Amino acid sequence: MADHFLDDEIEEFLRKVRIELCSIGKFAQPRDLLDFTGRIGGRQTMGGLQLADRLGALESLCEQVDESGVDVVDAVPQSLQFRINGHAGRVLRCQTFPYGLDGPAATVAGLTGVTQAEIIAGNENSEDEMENLFSLKGRVALVTGGSRGIGRMIAEGFLHSGAKVYISARKAAQCEETAQALSALGPCVALPLNASGADGAKEMARAYLSREKKIDILVNNAGAAWGADFDEFPESGWDKVMDLNLKTPFFLTQALHGALKAAATPDRPAKVINIASIDGIAVNPQETYSYHASKAGLIHLTKRMAMRLIRDNIVVSAIAPGAFASDMNRDARDHGDALARRIPSQRIGTPEDMAGAAIFLASRAGDYVVGSTIIVDGGVSHERV
Repeated sequence: MADHFLDDEIEEFLRKVRIELCSIGKFAQPRDLLDFTGRIGGRQTMGGLQLADRLGALESLCEQVDESGVDVVDAVPQSLQFRINGHAGRVLRCQTFPYGLDGPAATVAGLTGVTQAEIIAGNENSEDEMENLFSLKGRVALVTGGSRGIGRMIAEGFLHSGAKVYISARKAAQCEETAQALSALGPCVALPLNASGADGAKEMARAYLSREKKIDILVNNAGAAWGADFDEFPESGWDKVMDLNLKTPFFLTQALHGALKAAATPDRPAKVINIASIDGIAVNPQETYSYHASKAGLIHLTKRMAMRLIRDNIVVSAIAPGAFASDMNRDARDHGDALARRIPSQRIGTPEDMAGAAIFLASRAGDYVVGSTIIVDGGVSHERV
């Protein structure tokens, strides 16, 4: 495609152009004409000095425009991309075509020749968005209980996907050791703290906020279990598990609410991912009363939190893992082959299984999963009574 966006044409374009939005995406009817103006927020990734000159020209022009809800999100020699009125995934790409466009499009007034603008629904047609559907580049995450087990699996997956990751753990040496090891994949910072209960959650939030002003992804993973015969089950075993598994996810999210809102936009919501368990969905033979109750409660709490926080562009969801090798699930860790024979998939979960689910929820791919719990267990929960 030939590039005809000369400086004088850009000036004429921004001064005169009005766009008729045709039926695209979820919009069933053509939209009214609206002023096409905006502010610069571009990434200078292509075009060298030519692009820099264009961005400078656009910046000077955009100082004079009104508030139209249109943000320039990128500028490259062949296209000027815009986000329209905050609608996620709706991108205006201005290009020169030798002939008219097929399908939904918008005709640009104010330029001569064959220049037109294509409206792209990002979840359907935008190649750039599809390529970055699972990317976490530029995002900052906190994974509680991230030094081992499922938390480490998630932290490692996030790092591979481009995020900066903070991990917390009660045992300082193990937390620091894991952070150092994971730093080979990307920026990983240790927060060696006990986040149990409301007080622990607030201390964790203070430690994080002393380093970062915003948080894109919060993974409430830290957990505990306690098993004892019904007649002997102690109050201490109840309180310890409930404090960490149920109170901490709520109060840590509450303490980081402002930082989550600061990171969130309609186009890129912040994420809270609660790590529940299939024991919160179906009963297992072990007498882990407080664990079962806490995980069932967390699944329902996820729904309630999601309904409130989505108003702030914060998406809350959960994962219910099955058998993954960890210190908490010693059967899977020490007797994986035997345990696998009782799982429909005939294997226990791998780090890739857990990372994949978490990356899906944390990335653009999971933006529309609100309040739901994803079961990642090889099918075993469907065989439980």
